[in-house]
Amino acid sequence: MASSLEDRKKGIEDEYCRGKEPEALAKTRQPLREQEREQPAQATLMRCPKCGVTREYLAFQEIQVERCTGCRGVWRDPWRA
Repeated sequence: MASSLEDRKKGIEDEYCRGKEPEALAKTRQPLREQEREQPAQATLMRCPKCGVTREYLAFQEIQVERCTGCRGVWRDPWRA
């Protein structure tokens, strides 16, 4: 008897949580979406895909590359010489 009562309580709690999850997710995502709209596209392109810190341009053996100022990763665009 006690087990079925506990199962019922757990079922009610799970149902309540499932109803609240989409609401909480929407509330969390709203500020993020607003931030994305406000940021210029160039700022996003100049971010390191590994750590998210800004990248800088460097000349390496006469080739223009981008280096992360955080993790020191190096990228080269294939269309740049």
